[in-house]
Amino acid sequence: MLDVRSTQEWNGGHLPGATLILWQDLYVDRQTLKFKSPAEIRALLAVAGVAPNQECVTYCAVGMRASLMYWAARSVGIPARVYVGSWQDWQRDSSNPIVR
Repeated sequence: MLDVRSTQEWNGGHLPGATLILWQDLYVDRQTLKFKSPAEIRALLAVAGVAPNQECVTYCAVGMRASLMYWAARSVGIPARVYVGSWQDWQRDSSNPIVR
């Protein structure tokens, strides 16, 4: 489970077992929004704990940033899904555990 929110959002609470990964780290140049190479994206995901051929699930606040990370993972051959509804959906149910 990859949490694609900001560090501040992460610190406010996240899903159990999630790993923080910043969507901005997908870019080699944030000014031009040039993506890193496929090898660099695979390495970024590996640091976040995603093994080759391991499916990852991305989430953010509502799904926009998670969709970008989903696309990046899929573009380098890593199976991925987006938790549609993301954090908004999860935290709405008071019975869902939240790590703080």
